[in-house]
Amino acid sequence: MPDGVSDPHIHSKNFVSVISGFNIICKPTLQAALAQMMGREDHHEKIAYIIYDEYMYFSEEVANHLRLPSIILSTSSATNMLT
Repeated sequence: MPDGVSDPHIHSKNFVSVISGFNIICKPTLQAALAQMMGREDHHEKIAYIIYDEYMYFSEEVANHLRLPSIILSTSSATNMLT
């Protein structure tokens, strides 16, 4: 799935900008891909739920729109929470 984020944007080292851009750019691509999968699935191969990283908050919006359950997988360490 193409993310549409350019290398110069990623290498800018502006974490907030990269994550915000990623969430804006990837939402329609994920929604289209999941809708296509849902359209061709049979009753034995349904999408059970979406597991996503806490920084990919667009995934929850897509899951809600498609009426799919979702859960956040927190990939940050406990040390990050303390800081």
